[in-house]
Amino acid sequence: MRSIGIVFKQKEMCLVSLKEGLNKVYLDGYNIIPFMNLKKEDKEDAILNNLERFLKSHKGARDNIFIALPRDTALIRFINLPIAVEENLRKSIEYELDRHTPFSSDEAYFDYHVVRRIPESGLIYIMLVTIKKDPVDYYIELLKKINIKPRNIEITTTALFNAFQDSVSPEKELINLNWLKKNKTLKEKYLKGLIKKSPEIAGFFKEQPEDQRQPSLDILIEYLNDDKYELNLTDKNSIYYSKVFNTADKIPEKHFKEIYDNGLKSALHLPFDKDSKKKTEFILSGREMEKDYTEHAPEEIKGFFSIMNKFKVTPASDSDGANTVVLPLLSVPIGLALKGLKSAALDINLVPPNRRLKKKRSKRKLVISAIPFIILILIAALISNSINKTELRETALDKELKEYKLKAKNIDRLQNETRKIEQSSIAIKNIKESSISKLKFIEELTLIMPMDGWLSDFSYKVSNNKVKLSGYAVSASKLIPIFEESKLFENVKFTSPITTDRKSEKEKFRIEMTVSSEKK
Repeated sequence: MRSIGIVFKQKEMCLVSLKEGLNKVYLDGYNIIPFMNLKKEDKEDAILNNLERFLKSHKGARDNIFIALPRDTALIRFINLPIAVEENLRKSIEYELDRHTPFSSDEAYFDYHVVRRIPESGLIYIMLVTIKKDPVDYYIELLKKINIKPRNIEITTTALFNAFQDSVSPEKELINLNWLKKNKTLKEKYLKGLIKKSPEIAGFFKEQPEDQRQPSLDILIEYLNDDKYELNLTDKNSIYYSKVFNTADKIPEKHFKEIYDNGLKSALHLPFDKDSKKKTEFILSGREMEKDYTEHAPEEIKGFFSIMNKFKVTPASDSDGANTVVLPLLSVPIGLALKGLKSAALDINLVPPNRRLKKKRSKRKLVISAIPFIILILIAALISNSINKTELRETALDKELKEYKLKAKNIDRLQNETRKIEQSSIAIKNIKESSISKLKFIEELTLIMPMDGWLSDFSYKVSNNKVKLSGYAVSASKLIPIFEESKLFENVKFTSPITTDRKSEKEKFRIEMTVSSEKK
């Protein structure tokens, strides 16, 4: 799935396309279009034409477009509300919007984010973002000309925060395997030999140092135009203050000093005391920046500045990606596009609820849901040679249990046939023991009887030289010519009709014949 982020600034628009993989997000492409002081109509044509070209190069994202407008087009207020209104928070804010902002609900669109809950005071601390309807409606109507409905419209502030949070948050594992790594029984009893032989398996079980970012008070600085910046104070994974300020001074040292002073003043707006152990860090973005950009800051504050140029996005194989100089400029559109692929830390959408598109489901989540089962299968395969044979045998027997149940009926049938064969063997043995002359035709019967048949009863009367046989065969009618060809027997005939046995599905026969007096 692809997602496109677009930020509109006064002098340019930036587009970024991200594509999701199984466990990575890929930077699929980007474009920066300067407006060059174009007139309104020419600017609109430039926006639409460049967006169409970008969408043709990055197919499949037309319904997954996220837009950011500059921070100075919106109003941000941080307010406390009774916790009791949280169940119906949007309606409560809409009803009292003109009390918290200069706008009525008829003049503006808004959205909010619960920064924190304060149960002991019975309050919730809300970040309220309000914007006049005109700029939002303008871009919705403009993009409608090329049949595009943006999935989300927000401001640079929230998109920048999401990009920053994604860059500093620990990677989320597809499946948590810490329980496996910490299982001493598994390592020492079953996998000890395997770990010695395989460096890869040994590396998996080796304890890795946790790569944790030191806690800091982060101040995000986004360049908006020539002399205008936005400042966002973040702490404990939330925004607590935001403002726009100007720095007209072109001398680099004074320029950085103005940013630094504005940042320190913003710390006064924290709703709690600043942790003195936390380092204050200024993260810069919104324009192209060389690696040594912060070297222009005065020596005493140089260590407080860094550049936002490290994101958890990988250049796609068929894309040139973006170098570290351009990445700060792409911070906001990256934060926008990420919102179309994963959960955002700060979910603000200034499109009215009744005009929003339904959330697009990610195929990646479906794949991820299957990954735990795949991993468990791979683990089972990896340790199968080392696990106790009895446990493996029990597992195998469970799998074969159904097959054995299906074969149970066949076993019963074979047992019945075995009993009949045993009875025939006893009868033959009795004949052999009763008279030595009987051995000759018993031997003959054994030789000429087909392999697919057997005898169930045998009798021989010496007084009339009659042999009576009964048994089972695939084709009983073939037995008559076989016995007649024997030199020991004559006058072979059936003494009853041939019937078919339901259990064995063979023909049951009864035959009477005379022992030749010459061969007796």
